[in-house]
Amino acid sequence: MASEPGGRGGALPAAAALLIGGVGVIAGGIGVVTGQVTAKNLTLLAIGAVVLAAVFRWIPIRRLLAGFALLTLVFLFAPIVVVLAYAFNAGEIITVWAGFSTRWFAEALNNPQIVDAIGTSVAIALGSALLSVCFACAAALVIGRARSALRRPYEAALLLTLVVPELVLAIGLLLFYLRFGIPFGSLTAMVGHSVFGTSVALLIIRARYTGTGLDLERASADLGAGPWATLWQITLPRLTPALLGAFLLTFILSFDDVVVSQFTAGGTPTWPLYLLSALKFGVSPEVNAASALLLASILLIAALTAVGIRRLSKTSAAPQSVSDE
Repeated sequence: MASEPGGRGGALPAAAALLIGGVGVIAGGIGVVTGQVTAKNLTLLAIGAVVLAAVFRWIPIRRLLAGFALLTLVFLFAPIVVVLAYAFNAGEIITVWAGFSTRWFAEALNNPQIVDAIGTSVAIALGSALLSVCFACAAALVIGRARSALRRPYEAALLLTLVVPELVLAIGLLLFYLRFGIPFGSLTAMVGHSVFGTSVALLIIRARYTGTGLDLERASADLGAGPWATLWQITLPRLTPALLGAFLLTFILSFDDVVVSQFTAGGTPTWPLYLLSALKFGVSPEVNAASALLLASILLIAALTAVGIRRLSKTSAAPQSVSDE
């Protein structure tokens, strides 16, 4: 592979070459692996292999890395761009462009089923995120102060839900609720979402708590501050950026969850379950417009949260006085 730096304008050709070669190898290779050894599949495989070989041989590494970066952006954001673009489609068939219109946004906002489903999902996600952050914050404080012999087993147990298949977790929650006669609804879905949300939040809060260290807490205690004063004036202010980030992430995970909601929400119409039922009859333009509105709202909230976290990080880094308690 050539190692000299390439020009700045070489990212697009490199990305195109990588895309052509990769598609050829994947399409032809899948056909060959599945037993469909046809002339078409062999040709695709050969062309893709030749293109990739030429790419790695002749394209400078700087352009190659830029091409990979560009393909990554396209891979991540192409579905989002499609949803946003076709939300303004005037036609009733969302895959056929019939002109620009904002008609379906008004239709979506006037659809009581869509509004109710979104409102229910928002309420469940808010409660789940709050529970997850509270549990994770308490667990992070315990892990940070626990003896080394107990720290690892306790942390591993809390993070176990990250590796347990979500379907297994959902079935376990279903059996638990049935065993104790707990009626299904928004509350059971909220608690179910907080089970896996706590593990996700713990990763974020634990990293922040470890990064700040226990030295400040020890120094606060040496200066005569009580445990509650240290918690409210030292620990929590420094954890605030992590708490906000964990809250936003667990909110999105809860809002988007399908599997646990399917098993624990009963007949409660959450937004993902509404979309799942709508797929039986085809996705309507109203649903597409509502999805675009939610996407734009989440991106705006994420941007505002990022700005708030940055400012809070600067504020929490400043020296603070601790009063006795």
